[in-house]
Amino acid sequence: MTARKSFDVFLRDADGSFSCAYGPFTLHTAFQPMLEPQSGTMCIAGYHGQIRIERTGDSYTPSEFFNTVDIKDMAAIDCQMAALHLQNAVIFAGSHASFHVARNPRYFHTLPDMREDAERLRQQAVAVGIEPRRVVCELQLRDYEDLQRATLFAGHLRRAGFQIGIDGYAGEEQDMARLREIRPSFVRFDTGWTSEFLKSSAGTALLRVIIRQFRDQSIKPVISGIEDELQVEILERIGVPRLQGHALAWPERAPATFEDRFAAAGEPAAPVERLRLRQVHPATTDATPEDYLPSRKAIRRNAPVFGRRGLA
Repeated sequence: MTARKSFDVFLRDADGSFSCAYGPFTLHTAFQPMLEPQSGTMCIAGYHGQIRIERTGDSYTPSEFFNTVDIKDMAAIDCQMAALHLQNAVIFAGSHASFHVARNPRYFHTLPDMREDAERLRQQAVAVGIEPRRVVCELQLRDYEDLQRATLFAGHLRRAGFQIGIDGYAGEEQDMARLREIRPSFVRFDTGWTSEFLKSSAGTALLRVIIRQFRDQSIKPVISGIEDELQVEILERIGVPRLQGHALAWPERAPATFEDRFAAAGEPAAPVERLRLRQVHPATTDATPEDYLPSRKAIRRNAPVFGRRGLA
């Protein structure tokens, strides 16, 4: 598993953050806080690392970047992006927050590659003073059907001390099979799937049941892509443990600071005013799971079928 030499090096930028290069592209980290409702306010429980890409001063989306990447470099780049987020997360190392980084098992074809990848990322976490158990490797499994490989990949990451998350859960049979085989600690719900539940009181009631089922199995659901205050209020009311979205806080490129607006989870804090939505250049918005995959036609998911969705 080898990468181009320039991509193996972290560069220290003038603002104190770290970046890395791949050919003419420079990759940076942005963080978006994952918030936990606590005593009438929102507290930081975790940080979601997101990639930001520049080339000669212009911004590029992850999909535009990955379309230029040599397939032989994909595994090394996947690991290096996660390592870059941890390098920049050192500013939050004194907190108890978890750090969520995207990982993609489709780029790892052999057990030695998986083992080497997990060990490399573990060494990076230890080097910057972050305990591996505080790192959540979120597996990008949308449109990926090799459950055996995903399970093996997750196993190597878990043995290296990391927690495992699954991205894009939408209540499908394959999603439930992944839960049974991979046994994640976190599950990020598909944004469109969640939105369908929130359109009616019956849907909201069913979502509450699903959240409780996950929590009873010691799995923390993460609902992201929250764009308005009403959704926040509903999700708080039904007991979602981790919330993320522009209605709460926009991503900030490292070095990011959120402590002036939010306290850490588990610490007392006065209520704070949530940030309002604002317009940004499309290339700077946070990446969705599709951004890490080749371009494809949009797939329309069916609305939830009440009584069938949820955990097996």
